Amino acid sequence: MGQLDGISRQHQLGAAIDATRSVTVVHQVHDYSHLPGNKPPYGSEVAKRNLVLAGGRKCVYNVLDTDKELINGKVRRPKFLLARVFRRLERYFITDTMGGWRGQVSIRFGRMERALAGRQGADPHAPWPEPV
Repeated sequence: MGQLDGISRQHQLGAAIDATRSVTVVHQVHDYSHLPGNKPPYGSEVAKRNLVLAGGRKCVYNVLDTDKELINGKVRRPKFLLARVFRRLERYFITDTMGGWRGQVSIRFGRMERALAGRQGADPHAPWPEPV
């Protein structure tokens, strides 16, 4: 049972709150020199195993999946974003293998979601800001 498993259970059992506009998150700056090819682990065997341990693709969430938002100390419904609609459609068609027609439809909705999210200021895949 890892961190992602806890997040997926939290989303199933209660409100998931996006606090990105109210909380400053500190993340250490590091490179990937300790990994083969000096590359991020995406698609690696370790990443695939972690995804299985987390419960599969249906158990992976981002800020567009939240149903509440914390702004200025108040919890409220998030504003309507077309990117959220595409994210819901992407999640509806997600499969663990992402093969077949369902996987292809999910991938296409995901691409539209990410393209719109950046324009609407809610990009869950935006790169980390440069360290100060």
